[in-house]
Amino acid sequence: SVPLADWLRGPLRGWADDLLAPQALAADGLFDPAAVRALWEAHLSGRASHQTVLWNILMMQTWRSGRQVTRACA
Repeated sequence: SVPLADWLRGPLRGWADDLLAPQALAADGLFDPAAVRALWEAHLSGRASHQTVLWNILMMQTWRSGRQVTRACA
């Protein structure tokens, strides 16, 4: 299995922090920044393991940021 929970707490943390920043989430308007922040902080502290939902949010944010760049270039 993929150690996604550990990766999000380790080598992918900076990337995830940027995408899960309240400003980034509020700009898109798809997710409640406070709710996502609570999930992220619980995951980082080890109180809970929310890797699946966080990964899904990260993929949506990554996809949306790619679409915005593509539209801006078109």
